[in-house]
Amino acid sequence: MSLEWAKNKIMAHCDWAKSIILTGSQATGESTSSSDIDFIAIVEGTSSGERIRRSISKRSTKGNRPLVDVKVYTEEEFRKAKSGKEHLFLWTALTTGQTLCGEDLTQDITLNKRRVVNTVWEELHEVVDCVDMLEMRAHFTGCCFALYQALATTYFVQKFVLDQSKHPSKLGFMTDMLGDAHDLVKDRYYYVASRTEKSELAQDVGIPTSVDRKFSEADYSVVRQKCEEAVRYLRQNYSKVAEWAES
Repeated sequence: MSLEWAKNKIMAHCDWAKSIILTGSQATGESTSSSDIDFIAIVEGTSSGERIRRSISKRSTKGNRPLVDVKVYTEEEFRKAKSGKEHLFLWTALTTGQTLCGEDLTQDITLNKRRVVNTVWEELHEVVDCVDMLEMRAHFTGCCFALYQALATTYFVQKFVLDQSKHPSKLGFMTDMLGDAHDLVKDRYYYVASRTEKSELAQDVGIPTSVDRKFSEADYSVVRQKCEEAVRYLRQNYSKVAEWAES
């Protein structure tokens, strides 16, 4: 899956998109041969959004992981998302992104410090809760999602908000934090993410109990250990973010 193929495919829809933006590691120059290709498209109506999704969906996944990930918003959805739970994600994606066509929205969001603090706090406590749930052998996939999401947020906050990242890439950071559990946790993250529409929260995605039955006691144990380790790291990060927000 080449970047040029994906760009040409999505730019064929420029006529009915307000803006199409390349985001993620492909935009920042940190991509590797295994990196996903990420886009954000803001469109006039839902029919245009569905047309864009269908145009690349047949060649855009490998297992649970999207090779090409397009987040599509109508103008109204984008307006709401900027000030909602996706505030930090959109700020990071847009300020580091490359506009391919349409309006340049890369400076469209002003970072809200309080929302950043709230996001980091909420994700920290989701991982705290997962320690107990995994001990009871429950919510394996959901906890993998929460762990991966919280660590990814931490990487972006350290790199783009606090300017304190010691890792040159997200992959390097995630690998260091998750170790041998990286591939397993990432796969479960994308299992949830691939079932999450742009307008719904990941915790609202129904995960059948049967999905988690195939995972062993050892799997639960190693992910629980990674959650415990992450909680200590995430608490340190929260303290830095809270201090930054007060400055």
